[in-house]
Amino acid sequence: MLDADFRLRSCEYTIDTFAGTERGAITRSANGYEIEARGLDSRESRDAVKTEPVLPSERLSITLWPLLAKRNGVAPILDVDEGTLVLREMKLDDGQLSVRRPTHLTEQRYCFGADGKFVGMQETMPLLWLREIVPA
Repeated sequence: MLDADFRLRSCEYTIDTFAGTERGAITRSANGYEIEARGLDSRESRDAVKTEPVLPSERLSITLWPLLAKRNGVAPILDVDEGTLVLREMKLDDGQLSVRRPTHLTEQRYCFGADGKFVGMQETMPLLWLREIVPA
């Protein structure tokens, strides 16, 4: 759930990896955000971060970023790292979204047809794996 400015109000997420699945629920509180999560090892955790409303990371909302891809600039985003809430910085530049994490840089390039419609996304993932997503 996002507000009118695309800032995160609440979400439930699942991150699947070769090691297992992480799940969580994030809610907006009076002072920031709170999370309840279940890690890869099934350990449950709770965390909170104080901040004004911010955009969700590309990991929390893959469908938001094609809508914002034409904007350029730098802004804070809310991200999750093993059940902990983290504020990161995203950079949008000419349809490319970049998010620097402690272990790697994630880059996504959004592609649009001549009519302006979204036609796909290419993502450079950890270990420089290239993933391409094309709408069905």
